[in-house]
Amino acid sequence: MDLISSKITLAEKRIRYEQGNKLIRNFIQQTITFVARIGSDSNDDDDIRLQKSLLVICAFPFMVAGIAWGLMYVLFNEPFAGAIPLSYSVISLLSILYFRRTRQYVSSVLASSR
Repeated sequence: MDLISSKITLAEKRIRYEQGNKLIRNFIQQTITFVARIGSDSNDDDDIRLQKSLLVICAFPFMVAGIAWGLMYVLFNEPFAGAIPLSYSVISLLSILYFRRTRQYVSSVLASSR
């Protein structure tokens, strides 16, 4: 009887694991879709829409990496060194928020290339 109950619990664990993976996958897909739509405009053609979504999607990992990098410096008691990547992350976030509000692709590209 113990073998049957242990098999059921393993099957239940596998189902729960797959459900958890599905939830995480759905969350990631929804987040990427939301981020990709930042700055999109209904009047944009497909090429401009793709460029806008790539601009925002590529900026987010660098922003997250800057936060992690800066926090590591702060945790190792180097706040001035950590201020540089943290500042970069804040400026990137403000730039993305500005881009979301204005939807101006050219000014955002010029700001990120400087």
